[in-house]
Amino acid sequence: MTSILHCSADRRPNPAPLRMGLVPWPGLTGAYGSGQWRTEAAFLTPIRGRVSTTIYKICESALWREAERTGLFRGAPIDAHDGFIHFSTAAQVSETAAKHFAGADDLMLIAVDADALADTLRWEVSRGGDLFPHLYGALPRAAVLWAQPLPLGPDRHHVFPELVP
Repeated sequence: MTSILHCSADRRPNPAPLRMGLVPWPGLTGAYGSGQWRTEAAFLTPIRGRVSTTIYKICESALWREAERTGLFRGAPIDAHDGFIHFSTAAQVSETAAKHFAGADDLMLIAVDADALADTLRWEVSRGGDLFPHLYGALPRAAVLWAQPLPLGPDRHHVFPELVP
């Protein structure tokens, strides 16, 4: 499973990982409490530990069909604009759908093995201070666990299958 460490852009350690029950990463520069935190980067760094191993992407069906054809998903236009592919955890994906895809049909829900993405996946603070997975690179088809349509219910809200954290 993937875990995270975080430091702020001004290189000060962020206590958020401690509040989340994560342990410090010994041997790196930047002391915080009883351990060491990585401070040489302004992003979250993946290491081994305790965070979701399945992450989710919502995209238009046409984009996913192209990814299946080429073997790589390069993201939606918003992903290209931001410089990374946005993902959500099982706990975050329904809010992501409501906020960014409200009422949209012809969508796909893609389940991805986060561990298969190695160092290209970073967990970064985003909406509401939550940590979101961001992929800095293309998503290889081999990392995809499954893909299925994300239908709208009669109330025009998306209907999700049971998701694995």
